[in-house]
Amino acid sequence: MRVQLVILTDQDHDENTFAHGLEFDLPEIPRTGECVVLSRPGQAGSSSFIVRAVHWNLKHPDSNPNAHGVGEAVMVTLECEFAIGPYDQEEHK
Repeated sequence: MRVQLVILTDQDHDENTFAHGLEFDLPEIPRTGECVVLSRPGQAGSSSFIVRAVHWNLKHPDSNPNAHGVGEAVMVTLECEFAIGPYDQEEHK
């Protein structure tokens, strides 16, 4: 499932802005409260995040509320906050 990881900063709680947005193909969707660890090539250490919210963007093929068609998930957005993990790079801490 394709997900968008949206990384919020402390000041984003009062605003509808985010620091970074990255897309990933994941075998399952992380749940609220779970830890997500991100590593990149050429970088020492990793960056840790806690999932704060999961937003599902769904699409249905028919606009009729009584339609029997089957819709699909278009995108899942993970709203995440910075966390401190044991292998985090210094810039993340």
